[in-house]
Amino acid sequence: MAADLNLRRALGRLSIIAAANHIGRFQQPMKVGCPRCAQHLPAGWASRWNCPGCSGGGDQVNYLMSSGLSFPDTRNLLLANVLDWSSWEKAALRRALPMPFVLTRIGIPLRHGRIRCVNDNAHRRGDTDPSCSVYADAVHCFACGLHEDVFGVWSRVRRVDFLTTWRELLILAQDLDHPVPVEPGGLRTTAPRDGTAFAELYAAVLDCCEPLADTPGASYLTGRAINPVTTQRLGVRWVSNPALGRIQRLLGSHPDNLVAEAGLVDDRGLFTLRRHRLLFPACVDGKIVWLQGRSTNPTVAKRWRWRSLNGITPVPLGLDQLHSADPADPVHVAEGPTDWLALACLGRIAIGVPGAQAMATWWLRLLAGRRVVLCHDGDAAGELGARLWREQLEPFRATVQRLPLPPGLDLSDCIVLLQSQGRPGELPEPVALPEPVE
Repeated sequence: MAADLNLRRALGRLSIIAAANHIGRFQQPMKVGCPRCAQHLPAGWASRWNCPGCSGGGDQVNYLMSSGLSFPDTRNLLLANVLDWSSWEKAALRRALPMPFVLTRIGIPLRHGRIRCVNDNAHRRGDTDPSCSVYADAVHCFACGLHEDVFGVWSRVRRVDFLTTWRELLILAQDLDHPVPVEPGGLRTTAPRDGTAFAELYAAVLDCCEPLADTPGASYLTGRAINPVTTQRLGVRWVSNPALGRIQRLLGSHPDNLVAEAGLVDDRGLFTLRRHRLLFPACVDGKIVWLQGRSTNPTVAKRWRWRSLNGITPVPLGLDQLHSADPADPVHVAEGPTDWLALACLGRIAIGVPGAQAMATWWLRLLAGRRVVLCHDGDAAGELGARLWREQLEPFRATVQRLPLPPGLDLSDCIVLLQSQGRPGELPEPVALPEPVE
């Protein structure tokens, strides 16, 4: 087995949880029985196990073979199911550790269903008016667009990589004697919604807006080395005062519950992004499914500059361009809309994600088998984000590189710097990232 690279990779992705579930030896919260004598294994198992009752033990292969499977059948079972089993194991650990319980264990107070956002990079002065809603299985920040499960929150707060996060949460779950109840009081009971159902309404909102030319939005973009004409073609719009009036009348012509479900109005019935006039639409199959807005007012504090739609699940920017691109072209992963626009204006294939470290599994699947260039900021948060993306992309067989940005600069800053040096349109040469330590 030492020379079986495919099997070693599969075992590196799994603990014994899915194997135990396969043979009927798994119970929540995170209890695994011996495949021979069915006695609950003592806490401390992960990819290896030892049973004090019958002296059995070993790795995942030994676990399955102890249930009566042959080695060839065990190998084929693991290789055929590694991705599904890995996803199932993560889901099982999420169910065992509800978000409010995890927040309590890492010392984050929950107040009226909200916490201060854990995306420090987007709230440099602190999220003093908590904008991050807490659900049973996730948190979502309606200021910066961050959406994280228990793995993402634990990793951010403790500043550890995914493998360390997995091990620490697994130990935490194994110490539980009973399933953790989720008290509905104080939690957000409505999970983030898919914006696909509101695509026509989002498109109508953008139709109320004027072109970007000669607007404060165009001035802001030009100062960031971003071409307003190209930006207009990518669907970005500016909300002028007359446009805001048209949007408000449009929303008033629809049922109150519809525009509220679409995340387009606040508690007073006013357009959610009325103070964030530069609108960035995220599209899937040509349909607008999410909107994020930016304030271009220089007096607005950084933590108030961005806002997304209330209760709508974030979607990366640039998906339609990604789907139409040559699979051999590199895909750049940018932190947020501004860096995504800067890359798109240079003719690069890119997706814009909310934050350095936020990611969803379906985003990662879009990059399977591709050459991926991570364009994270040149700071500590960017470094951690690049490592997390590299780790999460490993099972999807992507070739991952990073754009080396000068310390303290984001991608747009770097492009402006290169432009001032007489090198317009250039980017630093991507560099390889080290393989994750097993």
